[in-house]
Amino acid sequence: MPVSTARIATLAMIAALFVLRAMRMFWPQHGGAGVPRESQDASLRLSWLTLAVAVLASAAVSHSAPDRNSPASSPELPSDASLDLVTSGYPRVINGDTINIQGSRIRLFGIDAPESQQTCKNASGRVFDCGWKATVALVDHIAGGTVSCRSRGVDRFGRTVAVCHLGSEDLNAWMVANGWAVAYRHYSLDYVPQENAAQAGKRGIWAGSFMAPSEWRRAH
Repeated sequence: MPVSTARIATLAMIAALFVLRAMRMFWPQHGGAGVPRESQDASLRLSWLTLAVAVLASAAVSHSAPDRNSPASSPELPSDASLDLVTSGYPRVINGDTINIQGSRIRLFGIDAPESQQTCKNASGRVFDCGWKATVALVDHIAGGTVSCRSRGVDRFGRTVAVCHLGSEDLNAWMVANGWAVAYRHYSLDYVPQENAAQAGKRGIWAGSFMAPSEWRRAH
């Protein structure tokens, strides 16, 4: 197993310390037989200098050249690496805010559409399947086109959360602007203007009454 430069410097420091201790043991402070006091002092100073150099070398090498097996030397991925991931293709629509592209399930970022089994009331007060209508609205709008999605992360269900485009059009924004999804304020305020416009125009689910999708999920 190769020995790192930092470890070699550490061993040199330990060796110098042992040399110093040995010299102090075998050379009396008040003159040894046949050894002038000046020579002893010079040797002790040399040993202290050797020790100091070894300590400084160890510190410098450890700072500038960490062990390759150390986690500190491992490359760190940028925190926004997921933002560079783009998926594109012909999507299969799961519901009003979830699609599947090439086996990758994608949750549309910043919006929340009625659940597949959710019902709402129209302008006349009649119950209708708003979850199904939201799904159909997304299918009809894509109409077999190519969709590209830029990841914003992964949710707790393992789905990619993304902003998706049909050409240059933001699909997430389109769903909210046409009243088939609401702005998911818990995660983003990006689509609040589209929601306000849909509500003012009484488009989609705003034409009647409905329970917020997040509340419907909690209730069911």
